[in-house]
Amino acid sequence: MKKWITLVLAGIFFMAAVVGCGSKEPTTNAPAGTQTPTQTHTETKPEGSSELSNIMKSASQVKGMSFDMVMTMSTSDNQSIVSNGKMYVQDEKVRMEMESMGMKIITLMNTPEEVYLYTPATNSAMKMTTPQKGTAPPNSWARESGDTTGMTVVGEEKKDGYDCLVVTMADDSDTKMWIRKDIGMPVLMESKTDEGTMVIEYKNYNLAAQPDNLFELPAGTQITSMPALPNVPQ
Repeated sequence: MKKWITLVLAGIFFMAAVVGCGSKEPTTNAPAGTQTPTQTHTETKPEGSSELSNIMKSASQVKGMSFDMVMTMSTSDNQSIVSNGKMYVQDEKVRMEMESMGMKIITLMNTPEEVYLYTPATNSAMKMTTPQKGTAPPNSWARESGDTTGMTVVGEEKKDGYDCLVVTMADDSDTKMWIRKDIGMPVLMESKTDEGTMVIEYKNYNLAAQPDNLFELPAGTQITSMPALPNVPQ
């Protein structure tokens, strides 16, 4: 799960650096449509819930999907960066289209070790090595065996009209997920770091195989290289 957050943060921090988000005034209110996780839980279940195990087994079988995202990064100095994106996943391949502060960046990954940050406006891309190797789709939490060791169901809650299990991870206590019971994908994820809080909303899932050409750079793309981003939270 940390690998997944790392890739999302890398794209956000890259765009923030390009457009100079540091000069922005702090944003105190999230835009319409952005939700803040509530703390209302109606039921607590012990670690190793059989329901969670069954959901996990089903979710682990999904290899291709697309979905929309709304990402809100609240920093420790009370600034807020909001990005809207769409993601396509096929096995280890990832395409993330993200727009923030009037700029669009497409992140492409065909292998776990290399990521391209593509700018459509200039038909150019920056090649970077991820701070941690690889990334993972929203069902990366799911183990094919259904083993829920290290996971705790802390409640049940309806989110965006879907019945969800609220789950925390024993080795990542600052991350909480609202997982849809029907497809085993998160509706909402909240992760806290020393740098701030990341909230990701997931919408409009399409669980189906994605075409290969989605994960390729357009012809004639000018490619430059850049080092791994040193300040992305690990």
